[in-house]
Amino acid sequence: MSLTVIIGPPASGKTTWVLDRAGAHDIVIDYDRLAVALAGTGAPTHRHPKVLKEVTMVARRAALREALKHAAAVDVYLIHTHPAPHDLAAYRRDGATLVVMDPGQDVVTARCRTERTTGHLAAVTRWYTAKARGDFADHRTPVQPAGASRRW
Repeated sequence: MSLTVIIGPPASGKTTWVLDRAGAHDIVIDYDRLAVALAGTGAPTHRHPKVLKEVTMVARRAALREALKHAAAVDVYLIHTHPAPHDLAAYRRDGATLVVMDPGQDVVTARCRTERTTGHLAAVTRWYTAKARGDFADHRTPVQPAGASRRW
């Protein structure tokens, strides 16, 4: 059993990739799914108000802390779009495998224009800037390049 951290820009297919692999008893920690679960009926899947974002971040950290206690018994999948260097260091300490979802900036930009907000477009730019800096290239952490996540 293991911890797998899936990173990638918005609309890169991270959730789809995880759901195609996670078993019924595995743990999936996905910010957007968690936010929807914490919100009221009919909440949008990618447009969260500030208070919900704050509550979701705290819940995600707590869920990961608890899930790591059980990583020997189940697979744990964490979707983390843009982990900070200290997050990546913590994931390395926890023995995580990184999976980088990157179908290309043009692809995710087009997806965001039709499915997401302008804030997601800005996040795409930030993610690719960080990737160009080498933020996600760590030779001490196994990285599995991911193929296409789904048919768009």
